Amino acid sequence: PEAQDAEYVSISRWVELESAVYEIAITANGAPIEQALIGPLDIVLEGGQWNTIAVVFNQELNSLIARIVREDYSPIPEGSGRITFFHAVPDAPSLDIAINQQVFINALTFPGNQPSRPNGAASITLGAGPIDIEIRETDNLQNVYIQLRDVELRPGDHYFIAAVNNVSTI
Repeated sequence: PEAQDAEYVSISRWVELESAVYEIAITANGAPIEQALIGPLDIVLEGGQWNTIAVVFNQELNSLIARIVREDYSPIPEGSGRITFFHAVPDAPSLDIAINQQVFINALTFPGNQPSRPNGAASITLGAGPIDIEIRETDNLQNVYIQLRDVELRPGDHYFIAAVNNVSTI
């Protein structure tokens, strides 16, 4: 199976697969696997999990890297919503995610050069309703990169928020 036509800052359709080890490659649309931009590489998929394969640019390596984000798709408690945050800004420091001025995720880091390093993602489950989100530099409350005010978190919904680009254009 394949997912096609993903563009910069987009998500392709979901592909349902059995538990197994899969070889994946990421190519330009229509390009053969021999011209892969990433891979081929092996990924392990376990039953009952939702995985997002994120492609980000790594400045240190001057290339694209793929990271597997294992999202929390357990049942969302009644009256709550869930948000997965993804740090895909190669030149940014670690980030804190504050909801209504309270830090819920501390020190979210850009994915490392090795697949075994942190994948740059974290999920939280909150009571539904309007929330204010701040994405800011860890240990520097004054350096706020993104502010999202009055975001309506709907009951039962799962959101994916990715910080992308570079530190000056997040």
